[in-house]
Amino acid sequence: MLKTALLVLATSMLSASAVVYVGRTVHSSPFQMDIPYGSAIRTTVDPANIWSWHHTFGNSETTADVLVDVDGNQVMDTEHAWLRVLVTDIELVTPQFATAFTAWIRDSTGRRFAVATAYQGTSHAVHAALATPIALPVNSALTVELQQAWAGTEVHLIGRVVNL
Repeated sequence: MLKTALLVLATSMLSASAVVYVGRTVHSSPFQMDIPYGSAIRTTVDPANIWSWHHTFGNSETTADVLVDVDGNQVMDTEHAWLRVLVTDIELVTPQFATAFTAWIRDSTGRRFAVATAYQGTSHAVHAALATPIALPVNSALTVELQQAWAGTEVHLIGRVVNL
């Protein structure tokens, strides 16, 4: 019941904001987050801090704004100076017969990382596990930008929210 009420409230707040976020952000833990994040439940690897974002682009869509919002206030979690949003993995999946393709990860400083595929004739996936994660600056946005619009192109991001 509480989740339904929060979902309705979040949906109504989303329509009033200037930025329209797309895609689906998933948090790996079913537990309610406390501030500071991860303080209420602690395991060896803290599953409460892991997030993933998934989006399939449409015909004329070349950019997508990503929302990492563990605390549920409809604002990117880079608003807090005492934590960092990290991007650790990126996957680009192109549809069949797509040409050579590039997707960029952007934040407030500009383009940070790119993944690319070559023409294969079949659908193709490229996964990059970053040895050094992308740490977003305080108050930064996160955007995925495609080189060209191609319906059915999927981008998947995985990351963590960590305390400083």
